[in-house]
Amino acid sequence: MNTASTWNVVPGVEYAKAALVFGFRQLPIYVVFPLLLSVVIEGLSGCQGGLAGPDETIAKARQRVANGDLKGGLIELRELVQRVPENPRVRAELARVDLAMMDIGGAEKEATKAIALGDTTAETQVLLANALFQAGKYEVLRDLAPREGSSVLRAEIFALQTEARRR
Repeated sequence: MNTASTWNVVPGVEYAKAALVFGFRQLPIYVVFPLLLSVVIEGLSGCQGGLAGPDETIAKARQRVANGDLKGGLIELRELVQRVPENPRVRAELARVDLAMMDIGGAEKEATKAIALGDTTAETQVLLANALFQAGKYEVLRDLAPREGSSVLRAEIFALQTEARRR
């Protein structure tokens, strides 16, 4: 049997050689090609590790937290920190989830790292202030100087500092 003749069902159209692996000898190319193309695309996305970027992962973690899956969101963010440890936004988001899970030490650590990596947003400073307050580190909290940000967030830091001065 001539294998060249089995490759052509429609004159002028060749089957993909990889179709032999799947046993699709008699299928036309318009059936085999989309299957092979999807396998190639999946393989190429696997070359990148199939990993989403930081923005997509943060959004996915936020969605999990919003749906009540704090542990799932925490896992997403911890894996992301392993991939991009120098990203201050990831650290700040991890601090937010740690604080929601009452992991005060973890929240303090991650918020401090986020600020050290250059995150100067008031939101991250509020996370740090809350973690310091809940950890009972009132002296450190009193010395925290709010940088930039909305007056509402700065007021929240000042309120925590005022409460810390009472203790």
